[in-house]
Amino acid sequence: MPEELDMDIPGPIGIQAIEVEQSFTKINTNRTLVLTSLHSEGPYDPEVLPEEATVSLSKVFDFAKPSVEVELETGDEEEPTQEIKISYTNLKSFRPDDLEKRIPILQKQRAQEDRFQRIKAELERSKRLQEIIKDPEKKAAFLDILRSIQEELESA
Repeated sequence: MPEELDMDIPGPIGIQAIEVEQSFTKINTNRTLVLTSLHSEGPYDPEVLPEEATVSLSKVFDFAKPSVEVELETGDEEEPTQEIKISYTNLKSFRPDDLEKRIPILQKQRAQEDRFQRIKAELERSKRLQEIIKDPEKKAAFLDILRSIQEELESA
């Protein structure tokens, strides 16, 4: 049985009476908010989704097909930037690891970072190399050797 709630709110709103029921109603998640947050432009007016699209979050992704086009710097002199379209199929596709698996430039960068980390760890473990780095004469000789190897590899 609805009761009448008497509210006197001053100002332009001026709500005096609101009918309320004495019960709790479970409010579903606002799925429109999820859709809105996936778009790069906006704001958008709320879109009424077909009922079958609101059954699960995966159905919402299937219906909306969210994607974004980004321009990534490649570090390459010939092609300094590359445009990539990233599509999202579920919430996991926003994770950095998942994005990295789907974008070749990021895969290449991760592989290069892993190689540098392995080299760094190896250099830090090498006592002989630490001795060479501490002695200025040995360090200069070692750098000369590395430069000659680099030149040899570049000419091959």
